[in-house]
Amino acid sequence: MKGAIKIQNITSTYILILTLAATLILAIFGVEKVIRYNCYQNLADAVKQGATNIRSILENGEQQLQSVSVMLAAHLNLDITSAEHFKFLTQLPNNNLISTYIVLLPDNKLLFPYQKNIHPLKPLLFKSNIEAKINFIDRYAIDDNGTLYLALCTPIIRDGVTIAILYGLINLNDIPKKFPFQIYNGNGQAFLIDAQNGNLLIDTWHKNLGNMYDVHFSSNETKFGTSFEQMRRDIKNERSGFVIFKSQQAGEDFYSYYHPVEKYHLSFQIIVPQSVAFAEEYKLQQIVLSLGCAQLTAILIYAFLLMRKTSKRRQQDKQRIELIQSVNKIQRTLFGVYKNPYLINVSLEMLEQTIGSDRIVLMLLNDGVIDKFFSLPQYDAKERAKFIGLKIPQIVIDDINTHLEEKGITLYAESNADKLTLAQSMPGLSGETEIIRNLTAVWTLNSDREIIGLAYAINVDDPESCREVLSTIVSSYQMAIQTMDSYNMLYQMGEIDNMTGLKNRNAYQKDISQLGDITDSSFCCIYIDANGLHEMNNRLGHSAGDKMLISIGKEICTQFRNDSNDAYRIGGDEFCCIIPKGRYFKIERVMHKIDQDVEILNHKNIIPVPVGIAYGYVVFTADDTDPEKVRERADEDMYRNKKAMKQS
Repeated sequence: MKGAIKIQNITSTYILILTLAATLILAIFGVEKVIRYNCYQNLADAVKQGATNIRSILENGEQQLQSVSVMLAAHLNLDITSAEHFKFLTQLPNNNLISTYIVLLPDNKLLFPYQKNIHPLKPLLFKSNIEAKINFIDRYAIDDNGTLYLALCTPIIRDGVTIAILYGLINLNDIPKKFPFQIYNGNGQAFLIDAQNGNLLIDTWHKNLGNMYDVHFSSNETKFGTSFEQMRRDIKNERSGFVIFKSQQAGEDFYSYYHPVEKYHLSFQIIVPQSVAFAEEYKLQQIVLSLGCAQLTAILIYAFLLMRKTSKRRQQDKQRIELIQSVNKIQRTLFGVYKNPYLINVSLEMLEQTIGSDRIVLMLLNDGVIDKFFSLPQYDAKERAKFIGLKIPQIVIDDINTHLEEKGITLYAESNADKLTLAQSMPGLSGETEIIRNLTAVWTLNSDREIIGLAYAINVDDPESCREVLSTIVSSYQMAIQTMDSYNMLYQMGEIDNMTGLKNRNAYQKDISQLGDITDSSFCCIYIDANGLHEMNNRLGHSAGDKMLISIGKEICTQFRNDSNDAYRIGGDEFCCIIPKGRYFKIERVMHKIDQDVEILNHKNIIPVPVGIAYGYVVFTADDTDPEKVRERADEDMYRNKKAMKQS
């Protein structure tokens, strides 16, 4: 249940992280959308404000021109000479916009200021100008220096009659200086366009004035907003619009907005590079992006740490499961120790693989004395026998008693240098203290709080894990060894003849049943009978008869019993020997040796009543398949020999 809650919490955390990350990404896109809209709006507002300023300046110039017109209506003498007119026009007041005044007379004659060599670009007729009520003319004239002028115009009226038309000329080179075009910190380009013919009256981007309808933008491709064709129609019809295009020359996107200058058939346009248009917004975007990246980084770091912690926890859980499985496997192996004592060594090898130790020692104690001793790497039988019967050093007992309730200790050579003598005193570690980095020991107690089991390992990879494993497993070893001892005791009682030490009839029947069908042609069975047991029991008592049986059993065991052969006492004075390789066994010579040894016993009066040995044996034949049948034939052969002995 607790594991399920942890998984649910981790899943919830991951969902929260993903939600925050998604929200952050959406917020960044939302901010970018708002920023882009603000850029469009700021550009549009700048253009509209510029168009308003241009109209205001032109209206101020027109008002100034009307004032001059009123003055000329009162003082202009059309009958004076041209030279006097030149002098008079030169004395007229100028404002910040108008640089020169020209008068058009009814006979289409132009009056210029003194020393002003200005040439109209197209003829102006008094009558047509009056009828058209023209108040603004673009690119009106040019001087000898190639400077273009545009004109504001107003009639000169005296007594209700238009006696002339006054033109106020504006130097096109002065216009950018007159208008406050410092938009986008001077990085924006301004254009003033005559809506009727597309002539550029202001162009801060190019050196020469051109025509919007002919060449402007012709090599560029629009990316967003209106097309260039639609933009031209909008300008002619005095409408506003927005367009984004990529400049082939600059290699950058440009943002443009145009807006009409009402009353004067003009259109004002600003073009600004994307890097400039979005400069402030980019700063804000960078701040938002930086904050977002910082937050996203924090989320990712948190997610990484969480995943790492989760992975570490899973790894720990996996290691713990593997540890439990290893312990269970060792305990299952120990279940078979009572039948196969070698499994103790197998289990110690499994334990070493589990805890990763240089040496493992397991001892069972009886009143502080070592009763059983096992180790890995293994000592040979002679070395291992040296430990049996040794008393645990008092320094070890004292230190264990200090930590008795903890049921385990771990010593490190670096931090427990004063306790190296304790490690040196541990049985099985004599002379090895120079290689000891750590030592982990655990013990078990009996009901009287006495130490009955002690296990330790040196130089383990994980002392805490080792201590836990040893604490779990040491009692299993103790129970397995006790079970093995109990089994051996029961085995002795059930299958060993207490008097002779040979196997008894129970063991014989079990071993015969396990042989199965005989297939080895060398299988042999010997049946032996001790003559004289009945007489000895009657004359000297059963103790003497027992002594005789013990002596004969010893001789049989000496001559026949080994790793491959077995000898059994299957009756009072009857013995049986199973010899799997009997065809190659010199039976007659061995039996003769037993006879001689029995004679010696008789001679030394060790067997006070003369006894003899009768025997019979049978070697496997093709007709023999049942081992018991072979024994019966050996029994028959023994009785024939026994009868022959009596007759002789």
